[in-house]
Amino acid sequence: CQDAGREADQCLPLKQRDRVIGVLDVQSVEVSAFTPEDIGILQILADQVAQAPLQTAGAAAAAAWMTLPAR
Repeated sequence: CQDAGREADQCLPLKQRDRVIGVLDVQSVEVSAFTPEDIGILQILADQVAQAPLQTAGAAAAAAWMTLPAR
């Protein structure tokens, strides 16, 4: 994931269940810019980004269900 001119690079997987759907690529011009705490926070962010499409789909399904006539 390293680009020219970047001194630090973290590539974090975007996973839905056991499937990688993308990568969050975070770069810095500073050497050793990312601490273990930074990487942990970035992984939490990557996990949330990966789940957003599922949550959106779930919300859309729930909204559609609410429009069904009562039985």
